[in-house]
Amino acid sequence: GGLHTGRSGREQAFVLSQANGTWGRARKVPGLAVLGSISNLNSVSCASAGNCSAGGFYVRPAGHEHAFAVSQRKGAWGTAVQIPGMGFITSLSCASAGNCSAGGGPFAVSQRHGAWGTAVKIPGMGAISSLSCASAGNCSAVGSIPFKDQGAVVSQHNGTWGKAKPVPGLAALSTGGDSFVLAVSCASAGNCSAGGVYTPKATTPQAFVGHQANGTRGTAQKGPRTAGLNPGRHPATTTDTWPPAG
Repeated sequence: GGLHTGRSGREQAFVLSQANGTWGRARKVPGLAVLGSISNLNSVSCASAGNCSAGGFYVRPAGHEHAFAVSQRKGAWGTAVQIPGMGFITSLSCASAGNCSAGGGPFAVSQRHGAWGTAVKIPGMGAISSLSCASAGNCSAVGSIPFKDQGAVVSQHNGTWGKAKPVPGLAALSTGGDSFVLAVSCASAGNCSAGGVYTPKATTPQAFVGHQANGTRGTAQKGPRTAGLNPGRHPATTTDTWPPAG
């Protein structure tokens, strides 16, 4: 999924499916044109073949942004729905068909048995950049602390989100200022890996990695063998596109 510019010059979200190795034709997200005149699809996740969910945001004529989600069941896309209380979705992850979680800004929302709930604000989270669900209701999200350019992590356990906290050890690495957690992936509940960038004192941003094992977060470490890849310039993972659009 993504966006295209229509004849009107306005950006519109689209979805595209692959079946048995063959890509079909891109199509507009069903029902989205009724919700808003401008839209963008930011993230998609498939729990099994033909069973996916996607999310992004749309803009009403008055200029207000609203999050939307749309689900695919047995290869057929349903109608987009507005996510109450949420401005946009940046990351979405499905643990099983019809059971997903999505995040955007300081908010997260869950889908249970195909029905999306109401967004909740994550305490201590400024913006969610990435989210991963190992099983239904058990996810981890990463991003930043509000009003501080510092990396943050938060976990969801049995459907309940905790409070976002700084990445252990990241402040000691980021003596020069900003740090951001940009991506996370969970293999099982409480066992995840994450990565992002930090700024050492008087130098350019560098990559870092971190992990969670059995629910316990380890200490952030310098990304192995990344400092010399791009001398004098930003590393391959940068903060140039942070925060996300919307």
